[in-house]
Amino acid sequence: MNLPIHDSLPQTDSTPTTNVPTSGEGVNAMTRKPRQARKRAWDEMSETDRQVLLESARMRREVQAAQDARALETWALHARR
Repeated sequence: MNLPIHDSLPQTDSTPTTNVPTSGEGVNAMTRKPRQARKRAWDEMSETDRQVLLESARMRREVQAAQDARALETWALHARR
């Protein structure tokens, strides 16, 4: 007895059993638990450590600005040729 394959498989209902939307309004809406207030590393640093960090950031920005200016000047010279 050669039955077609689809006749030998159990029949299942393809409709969802829950009333959950699959598209449109409410799909991305999720209930989220409010997060506890987080302490940032900045808040836990001493005032001296904060000043050191800020100064090192300022120095990095100055060095980066000088490197950018040199690169721009180099590209400008190449563009004139």
